[in-house]
Amino acid sequence: LYVQYIEYLGGLVQGDMGYSYISNTEASTRIFAKLPATLELAFAGTIVAIVISIPLGVISATRRNTPADYGATLFSLLGISTPNFWLGIMLVLLFAVQLDLFPTSGRPVGFDVAMASLLFKMEIGPLITWLSHITLPAVALGTYFTALITRLTRSEMLDEMGKMYINAVRAK
Repeated sequence: LYVQYIEYLGGLVQGDMGYSYISNTEASTRIFAKLPATLELAFAGTIVAIVISIPLGVISATRRNTPADYGATLFSLLGISTPNFWLGIMLVLLFAVQLDLFPTSGRPVGFDVAMASLLFKMEIGPLITWLSHITLPAVALGTYFTALITRLTRSEMLDEMGKMYINAVRAK
C-alpha cells in the first residue's frame, strides 16, 4: 500500500493525476472540465464578500459601540461560526424550495456565455439565468470571508482613526 501511495505521489508531481475507473477517463480530464465553474464560483463568492464586508466594516468602525456596530459584530460572529455546507442547504431550502425564488441546481449558462450574449447580442436573459444560478452558492461560499473581511476592516479602521493625523484633521 505504501509503495502504491509513493508511486501515486511521484505521478502527481509529474502531472499524472491518475485514472478514473468509474468514467474510464484520466482524472485530470474530469478536473479540468469542472475548473471554469469552480473559478466562477470562487470569483462570485469573493465579489459577494467584498461588496458586503467593506461597507459593513466601515459602518461598524465609524459607529463604534452603537447598535449598528453590535449588529455587524453579531453578523461577523455568525458568519464565522456557521458552516458553509449547512448554510448552503438552508439557503436552498428557504429560497429555492419554500419561496421558489432561485433554481435548486444546475448550470445551464456559464459566465462567459452570459457576458458574450450581453455584449454582442444585447440579450440580458443569459445573464439573468447565470445570476439566478450563482447567487445562492456565492452567498454560501462568501459568508465566511465576509465575516473575516468585516472584522479586519473594522479593526484597521479603528486603528487608523486613533492616529494623530486623524485627530489633527478633526481639530481643524
